[in-house]
Amino acid sequence: MKKNLNSNQLLKLEANGINTLNDTVENVVLSKGEGSYVYDIKGRKFIDFATGFGTLSLGHSHIKVLKNVKKQLSKVTQGLSDLAATEIRLEFNYTVKKFIGDGWQIYPAISGSDAVEIAIKTAYLYTKKPQIITFKNSYHGTLGLALSATGIEKFKNRFNPFVNLNFVQLKFGSPIENIEEVIDKGEVGAIIVEPIQGRGGIIFPPDNWLEKLAELKNSKRVVLIVDEVLTGWGRTGEIFHTYKKIDVDILCTGKALG
Repeated sequence: MKKNLNSNQLLKLEANGINTLNDTVENVVLSKGEGSYVYDIKGRKFIDFATGFGTLSLGHSHIKVLKNVKKQLSKVTQGLSDLAATEIRLEFNYTVKKFIGDGWQIYPAISGSDAVEIAIKTAYLYTKKPQIITFKNSYHGTLGLALSATGIEKFKNRFNPFVNLNFVQLKFGSPIENIEEVIDKGEVGAIIVEPIQGRGGIIFPPDNWLEKLAELKNSKRVVLIVDEVLTGWGRTGEIFHTYKKIDVDILCTGKALG
């Protein structure tokens, strides 16, 4: 490692999109992670409370993860996805199905934003109705359709000419009658919701609201997309927060699954 490596060099090299580094304070530059701890290039030790926004459920450098990554890299690194299957991909799909049960089909993707993009496109192909109900203060990602579905304005206000087309944004926890009124106008094909709003501030819906939402989507024949990228894989005490509780059509997951 270069002795003079510092964050100011990174600021000159890297676009400032989502990067929160700045040149007015000392920025931490990490060099390694072990378990719940990370270390910077000065040798300082920190407790990692961020865990990659929920990605590192097993911590940094987990011995079983490292062992299996190394094993797979020595076998097949890139599986040509749409041209051929791989043994590890089949094993992955079967393992996920053990947790989510029968009747599901899996669409592997790169990120949570990708999962949301795929979900919205799938819902449209099924219903042929272009409108999506989403909720204020929600976070679904920063790609095109995912950004449109996101209800936190600071992420999207610079891109208003490109986002929000056919997205109807309601208050999280809105009375079911209000949601039904929007659906009855005839163009709504899907509803996308986080069971607990994550980046919006750990906001829980009213009691039984998700159950009522599921009942509504069945009676109105719209697709219910549940975004469990942040809540999934045990982060609320169960594999999925909505697991076996409500009737979900499309489930988006990621983070710790990676």
